[in-house]
Amino acid sequence: MKKVFSIIVPVFNEQDNLIPLTKQIKNVFAQKLSKYRYEIILIDDGSTGNSAKIIKELTKNDPNIRGLFFSKNFGQTAAWTAGFDNAKGEILITMDADLQNDPNDIPKMYELMQKNKADIVNGWRKNRQDKFLRSFLSKMANKIINWLMKSNIKDSGCSLRLIKKNAIADIKFYGEMHRLLPFLLAGYGLKSVQTPVRHHPRTRGVSKYGFSRTFKVILDVFVIKFLTSYQTKPIYLFGIPDLLKLF
Repeated sequence: MKKVFSIIVPVFNEQDNLIPLTKQIKNVFAQKLSKYRYEIILIDDGSTGNSAKIIKELTKNDPNIRGLFFSKNFGQTAAWTAGFDNAKGEILITMDADLQNDPNDIPKMYELMQKNKADIVNGWRKNRQDKFLRSFLSKMANKIINWLMKSNIKDSGCSLRLIKKNAIADIKFYGEMHRLLPFLLAGYGLKSVQTPVRHHPRTRGVSKYGFSRTFKVILDVFVIKFLTSYQTKPIYLFGIPDLLKLF
Protein backbone atom coordinates (compact mmCIF):
# COMPACT_ATOMS: atom_id res chain seq x y z
CA MET A 1 0.00 0.00 0.00
CA LYS A 2 1.25 3.49 -0.82
CA LYS A 3 2.45 5.62 2.06
CA VAL A 4 0.03 8.43 2.90
CA PHE A 5 1.06 12.01 3.67
CA SER A 6 -1.19 14.40 5.59
CA ILE A 7 -0.48 18.09 4.99
CA ILE A 8 -1.93 20.00 7.95
CA VAL A 9 -2.55 23.73 7.52
CA PRO A 10 -4.14 25.98 10.18
CA VAL A 11 -6.06 28.84 8.58
CA PHE A 12 -7.04 32.17 10.09
CA ASN A 13 -8.22 34.82 7.63
CA GLU A 14 -6.06 33.58 4.76
CA GLN A 15 -8.76 33.54 2.06
CA ASP A 16 -6.45 35.03 -0.59
CA ASN A 17 -3.81 32.34 -0.10
CA LEU A 18 -5.81 29.12 0.04
CA ILE A 19 -6.30 28.46 -3.67
CA PRO A 20 -2.66 29.14 -4.70
CA LEU A 21 -1.38 27.18 -1.66
CA THR A 22 -3.41 24.04 -2.42
CA LYS A 23 -2.38 24.31 -6.07
CA GLN A 24 1.31 24.43 -5.10
CA ILE A 25 0.95 21.38 -2.84
CA LYS A 26 -0.91 19.40 -5.50
CA ASN A 27 1.75 20.24 -8.09
CA VAL A 28 4.55 19.00 -5.80
CA PHE A 29 2.83 15.65 -5.29
CA ALA A 30 1.94 15.33 -8.97
CA GLN A 31 5.47 16.10 -10.18
CA LYS A 32 7.83 14.87 -7.42
CA LEU A 33 5.91 12.54 -5.10
CA SER A 34 3.45 10.97 -7.51
CA LYS A 35 3.90 7.45 -6.11
CA TYR A 36 2.47 8.53 -2.76
CA ARG A 37 -1.08 9.27 -1.66
CA TYR A 38 -1.81 12.50 0.18
CA GLU A 39 -4.49 14.58 1.84
CA ILE A 40 -4.57 18.30 2.60
CA ILE A 41 -6.29 19.16 5.88
CA LEU A 42 -7.28 22.83 6.14
CA ILE A 43 -8.31 23.82 9.68
CA ASP A 44 -10.31 27.04 9.78
CA ASP A 45 -9.51 28.58 13.16
CA GLY A 46 -12.59 30.78 13.50
CA SER A 47 -11.84 33.04 10.54
CA THR A 48 -13.95 36.18 10.19
CA GLY A 49 -13.48 36.48 6.41
CA ASN A 50 -14.21 34.06 3.56
CA SER A 51 -11.67 31.36 4.47
CA ALA A 52 -14.29 28.83 5.62
CA LYS A 53 -16.34 29.35 2.46
CA ILE A 54 -13.30 28.81 0.22
CA ILE A 55 -12.27 25.69 2.16
CA LYS A 56 -15.74 24.22 1.65
CA GLU A 57 -15.54 24.93 -2.08
CA LEU A 58 -12.11 23.32 -2.29
CA THR A 59 -13.33 20.15 -0.54
CA LYS A 60 -16.23 19.87 -3.00
CA ASN A 61 -13.92 19.97 -6.00
CA ASP A 62 -11.04 17.82 -4.73
CA PRO A 63 -11.40 14.59 -2.71
CA ASN A 64 -7.81 15.00 -1.45
CA ILE A 65 -8.75 18.15 0.46
CA ARG A 66 -10.52 18.01 3.81
CA GLY A 67 -11.78 20.82 6.01
CA LEU A 68 -12.10 21.17 9.78
CA PHE A 69 -13.91 24.16 11.22
CA PHE A 70 -13.64 25.82 14.64
CA SER A 71 -16.50 27.94 15.98
CA LYS A 72 -14.02 30.57 17.20
CA ASN A 73 -10.29 31.30 17.23
CA PHE A 74 -8.56 28.75 19.48
CA GLY A 75 -5.01 29.30 18.23
CA GLN A 76 -2.47 27.30 16.26
CA THR A 77 -1.75 24.67 18.89
CA ALA A 78 -5.43 23.64 18.96
CA ALA A 79 -5.51 23.64 15.15
CA TRP A 80 -2.38 21.47 14.87
CA THR A 81 -3.82 19.06 17.45
CA ALA A 82 -7.11 18.74 15.56
CA GLY A 83 -5.16 18.08 12.38
CA PHE A 84 -2.96 15.46 14.04
CA ASP A 85 -5.98 13.70 15.53
CA ASN A 86 -7.86 13.57 12.22
CA ALA A 87 -4.95 12.81 9.91
CA LYS A 88 -5.02 9.54 7.98
CA GLY A 89 -1.38 9.70 6.92
CA GLU A 90 1.70 8.03 8.37
CA ILE A 91 3.75 11.17 7.66
CA LEU A 92 2.42 14.50 8.91
CA ILE A 93 3.49 17.69 7.18
CA THR A 94 2.81 20.97 8.98
CA MET A 95 2.98 24.35 7.30
CA ASP A 96 1.47 27.83 7.41
CA ALA A 97 -1.25 29.08 5.08
CA ASP A 98 0.45 32.39 4.24
CA LEU A 99 2.53 31.10 1.28
CA GLN A 100 5.79 31.86 3.09
CA ASN A 101 6.62 28.15 3.45
CA ASP A 102 7.44 26.44 0.15
CA PRO A 103 5.90 23.00 -0.57
CA ASN A 104 8.79 22.32 -2.99
CA ASP A 105 10.97 21.64 0.07
CA ILE A 106 8.85 18.64 1.07
CA PRO A 107 10.56 16.02 -1.17
CA LYS A 108 14.01 16.98 0.10
CA MET A 109 12.81 16.83 3.69
CA TYR A 110 11.29 13.40 3.17
CA GLU A 111 14.55 12.12 1.70
CA LEU A 112 16.33 13.34 4.84
CA MET A 113 13.77 11.58 7.03
CA GLN A 114 14.37 8.30 5.22
CA LYS A 115 18.16 8.65 5.06
CA ASN A 116 18.53 9.48 8.75
CA LYS A 117 15.64 7.31 9.99
CA ALA A 118 14.39 10.43 11.76
CA ASP A 119 11.09 10.93 13.58
CA ILE A 120 10.93 14.62 12.69
CA VAL A 121 12.54 16.89 10.09
CA ASN A 122 12.57 20.57 11.05
CA GLY A 123 12.77 23.37 8.54
CA TRP A 124 15.27 26.19 9.10
CA ARG A 125 14.43 29.55 7.51
CA LYS A 126 18.07 30.39 6.90
CA ASN A 127 17.21 33.37 4.69
CA ARG A 128 14.14 34.58 6.51
CA GLN A 129 11.92 37.07 4.68
CA ASP A 130 10.26 38.87 7.61
CA LYS A 131 10.62 42.34 9.06
CA PHE A 132 13.81 42.93 11.03
CA LEU A 133 12.21 43.25 14.48
CA ARG A 134 10.15 40.09 14.11
CA SER A 135 13.16 38.09 12.90
CA PHE A 136 15.38 39.54 15.65
CA LEU A 137 12.95 38.69 18.47
CA SER A 138 12.47 35.20 17.08
CA LYS A 139 16.24 34.60 16.95
CA MET A 140 16.68 35.88 20.51
CA ALA A 141 13.87 33.64 21.76
CA ASN A 142 15.42 30.71 19.93
CA LYS A 143 18.80 31.32 21.61
CA ILE A 144 17.18 31.50 25.05
CA ILE A 145 15.20 28.30 24.47
CA ASN A 146 18.26 26.43 23.20
CA TRP A 147 20.22 27.56 26.25
CA LEU A 148 17.49 26.42 28.64
CA MET A 149 16.96 23.11 26.85
CA LYS A 150 20.66 22.48 26.14
CA SER A 151 19.91 21.92 22.46
CA ASN A 152 20.75 23.32 19.05
CA ILE A 153 17.51 23.81 17.14
CA LYS A 154 18.24 26.53 14.60
CA ASP A 155 14.65 27.65 13.98
CA SER A 156 12.02 26.33 16.36
CA GLY A 157 9.42 28.73 14.92
CA CYS A 158 9.50 27.33 11.39
CA SER A 159 6.13 25.67 10.74
CA LEU A 160 7.38 23.52 7.87
CA ARG A 161 8.06 20.12 9.42
CA LEU A 162 7.71 16.45 8.60
CA ILE A 163 6.71 14.22 11.51
CA LYS A 164 6.04 10.51 11.83
CA LYS A 165 2.54 10.25 13.22
CA ASN A 166 3.36 7.42 15.60
CA ALA A 167 6.06 9.61 17.19
CA ILE A 168 3.49 12.03 18.61
CA ALA A 169 0.58 9.67 19.21
CA ASP A 170 0.72 9.98 23.01
CA ILE A 171 1.87 13.60 23.32
CA LYS A 172 -0.49 16.33 24.53
CA PHE A 173 -0.03 19.97 23.53
CA TYR A 174 -0.73 23.14 25.50
CA GLY A 175 -0.31 26.90 25.06
CA GLU A 176 2.07 27.70 22.18
CA MET A 177 3.71 24.28 22.23
CA HIS A 178 3.34 23.67 18.51
CA ARG A 179 6.35 25.98 18.13
CA LEU A 180 8.33 23.92 20.61
CA LEU A 181 7.61 20.55 19.06
CA PRO A 182 11.28 19.89 18.13
CA PHE A 183 12.35 20.41 21.76
CA LEU A 184 9.48 18.34 23.13
CA LEU A 185 10.19 15.38 20.87
CA ALA A 186 13.93 15.60 21.47
CA GLY A 187 13.23 15.58 25.22
CA TYR A 188 11.39 12.29 24.79
CA GLY A 189 14.38 10.81 22.97
CA LEU A 190 12.99 10.93 19.43
CA LYS A 191 15.40 11.51 16.58
CA SER A 192 15.25 14.81 14.69
CA VAL A 193 17.19 16.46 11.89
CA GLN A 194 17.02 19.98 10.49
CA THR A 195 17.59 21.47 7.07
CA PRO A 196 17.51 24.92 5.43
CA VAL A 197 14.24 25.64 3.62
CA ARG A 198 13.02 28.45 1.43
CA HIS A 199 11.08 31.32 2.95
CA HIS A 200 9.06 33.80 0.91
CA PRO A 201 7.86 37.29 1.85
CA ARG A 202 4.16 37.59 2.59
CA THR A 203 2.35 39.08 -0.42
CA ARG A 204 -1.28 38.57 0.59
CA GLY A 205 -3.14 38.97 3.87
CA VAL A 206 -1.94 40.27 7.21
CA SER A 207 0.51 38.65 9.62
CA LYS A 208 -1.07 37.29 12.82
CA TYR A 209 2.22 37.46 14.71
CA GLY A 210 2.22 39.36 18.01
CA PHE A 211 5.30 40.18 20.07
CA SER A 212 3.59 38.83 23.20
CA ARG A 213 3.77 35.38 21.60
CA THR A 214 7.55 35.33 22.10
CA PHE A 215 7.12 35.55 25.86
CA LYS A 216 4.33 32.95 25.88
CA VAL A 217 6.61 30.55 24.06
CA ILE A 218 9.39 31.05 26.60
CA LEU A 219 6.92 30.31 29.43
CA ASP A 220 5.93 27.11 27.66
CA VAL A 221 9.60 26.11 27.61
CA PHE A 222 9.44 25.62 31.38
CA VAL A 223 6.41 23.34 30.94
CA ILE A 224 8.34 21.25 28.40
CA LYS A 225 11.36 21.18 30.69
CA PHE A 226 9.15 19.74 33.41
CA LEU A 227 7.47 17.22 31.08
CA THR A 228 10.74 15.92 29.69
CA SER A 229 12.94 16.11 32.80
CA TYR A 230 10.77 15.88 35.90
CA GLN A 231 7.46 14.27 34.95
CA THR A 232 8.39 10.92 36.51
CA LYS A 233 10.40 12.47 39.37
CA PRO A 234 8.66 15.74 40.38
CA ILE A 235 10.22 15.61 43.85
CA TYR A 236 13.54 16.62 42.24
CA LEU A 237 11.96 19.92 41.20
CA PHE A 238 9.42 20.68 43.91
CA GLY A 239 11.35 19.13 46.76
CA ILE A 240 14.31 21.51 46.50
CA PRO A 241 12.46 24.61 47.86
CA ASP A 242 11.10 22.56 50.78
CA LEU A 243 14.53 21.16 51.51
CA LEU A 244 16.00 24.64 51.64
CA LYS A 245 13.43 25.61 54.27
CA LEU A 246 15.13 23.20 56.67
CA PHE A 247 18.29 25.35 56.74
